[in-house]
Amino acid sequence: MATVTQPQPQAEDIFSVGSRVSWSAILAGAAIALAIQFLLGILGATVAWSTSDRVNTSTMQNGGAIWTVLATCVAMFAGGLVTALLTTGENKVEAALYGIVMWAAVVAVIAHGASAGAGLLADNTVTMRPHASRTWESGARDAGVTDAQIEEWRTKTAGKDRTETRTSEGSDATTNRAIWYAFGGIWLSMIAATLGAIFGAGPTFRLITTTRRGSPGM
Repeated sequence: MATVTQPQPQAEDIFSVGSRVSWSAILAGAAIALAIQFLLGILGATVAWSTSDRVNTSTMQNGGAIWTVLATCVAMFAGGLVTALLTTGENKVEAALYGIVMWAAVVAVIAHGASAGAGLLADNTVTMRPHASRTWESGARDAGVTDAQIEEWRTKTAGKDRTETRTSEGSDATTNRAIWYAFGGIWLSMIAATLGAIFGAGPTFRLITTTRRGSPGM
């Protein structure tokens, strides 16, 4: 009768592999990144306020967008560097992953704050909308203004609306450019965080099995 040999269990079949992710290091790097970005944002706002009377609007907008991207990249590089420095034994690939995870944590915090602010603005708009539903024409008639005067005001308002339309088109172009700046800045910030983590990666430790020699005479 043939004997069936049972396979020997391996270590990975019994013990949990666990995780090497150091969340404390990631949170520390994210905190450093947010703090540096806040400080650089205050610096940029101060410079913009001080030079607003000597710089035209277009230059101010472009300079502000460039400064925002630069400040974010510097903050993410510092955050990735701190994350890698507080982690022991990672290789370059693991350090890069740490930097990306730290970057994702910062982006999540910023996105949550932005969405909360947008929600608050939307709530205020909805609350104020019923008060603005009544047109100025009905209000003028209730005040005793004649139809001829209302028609004259309507003509003047139409001219202003055309001017505002042209202004709105220029504003839309500026908004479109700002969106592309933000898109490129997000990718650059991720690259900066990854480079910072790789730069701060320490030596990789490996477990080496050694054979203990017996003492003489034994």
